[in-house]
Amino acid sequence: YSDHTEYEIVEHYKEVGSRVDMPLMVYHNPPYSGYDIAPPMMRRLHSEVPRIFGMKLSADSLEAALGFMQAMPKDFALYGLASTLMPGVLYGVRGTIVPTMISFPELAVSLWRALERRELEEALALQLRMNEIRKTLRELRARYGEAVQTEALRLRGLKVKRFPRWTTKPLAPED
Repeated sequence: YSDHTEYEIVEHYKEVGSRVDMPLMVYHNPPYSGYDIAPPMMRRLHSEVPRIFGMKLSADSLEAALGFMQAMPKDFALYGLASTLMPGVLYGVRGTIVPTMISFPELAVSLWRALERRELEEALALQLRMNEIRKTLRELRARYGEAVQTEALRLRGLKVKRFPRWTTKPLAPED
């Protein structure tokens, strides 16, 4: 996005929306895309592209999520950071999409169910556990890259042949 104007981005989504017969979600990740979709632009995208049902915030804070929730209609689905899922859901965030948690689905599901039941002490304990795991995975990823995700899936018993598509540094046995 970094080399495109707001007009070009809106037109791109309009074209995609006119060519596919499925709901669309906007992926908001300014550090990777180089473009910050502010709440007014998201409101415009949502109104001009009826297929857009929601947005995934990747590098945003809970405060940013609340800003989007205030700007968007109630039926707009906002998915926030896994690190703030517990308070976010209490404010209306619909969930999270975080690849690192695919290796720990039981934890993610337990947290979600505790939030649904409004068992906040349990949810907080699970949220803190999730944050610890994510911190460890981030530290390992800084040294090994995507090999961390591969090894985590292998430790779960999944037969991962090669992910990602490029060669990665193997993890040390102690890691």
